Amino acid sequence: MTHPHGMLFVATNVAAEDEADFNQWYDHEHVAERVAIDGFLSGTRYQALDAERKYLGLYETRSLETFTSADYYAAFTRQTPWSVKNLERMITPVHRVCAITQQHGQGSGSHLAVLTL
Repeated sequence: MTHPHGMLFVATNVAAEDEADFNQWYDHEHVAERVAIDGFLSGTRYQALDAERKYLGLYETRSLETFTSADYYAAFTRQTPWSVKNLERMITPVHRVCAITQQHGQGSGSHLAVLTL
């Protein structure tokens, strides 16, 4: 049986006064740390034009089992001080682990629509 790829969906807000540091951290440390975890395939971030939460991070994994792996849990025990500070800055974050059951073609775009069902 083929296991579906996994997807970690993280939507959040950050206070305006923290955004510059948050964006530096996210772009220069966080994504690289996450995609270095065994089983992670990619990480992409979007900024909303008009939504309840301004930032959306999507991380594709080889399988859902990646989210219960020792490597994934270990990443949370070796956080840098910069990571701890910025993770605490997230306002009303929403985290979801999803299974990718259908995928057609390959590519990326500059826009994304998210529907809550």
